[in-house]
Amino acid sequence: MLQYTFDEKMISIQERASQQDTTYVIEVKSEEMRARLKQVRQFFDENRDYTDVMFYSREDGTYEAIVREDMKNAFLIHAFRFQCLTSLRWA
Repeated sequence: MLQYTFDEKMISIQERASQQDTTYVIEVKSEEMRARLKQVRQFFDENRDYTDVMFYSREDGTYEAIVREDMKNAFLIHAFRFQCLTSLRWA
């Protein structure tokens, strides 16, 4: 299992897990972070697996990412790669 941290001044992440997937509700607090999150989204949008991570923009300006359980680590690694997360470690 991976644990992560993020800069609360730049982004807020709430996680809800189920047996099949994990939903992340993401609030970006700066345009710089919005650009980083778009890079994560673009990475998963461009691969051939259309059901690994599904992103949705919500009316309140937040984002929702529904991540298939077997792709959770990949999602977190790429969020760290594009600096949406400040740390990532095995727990």
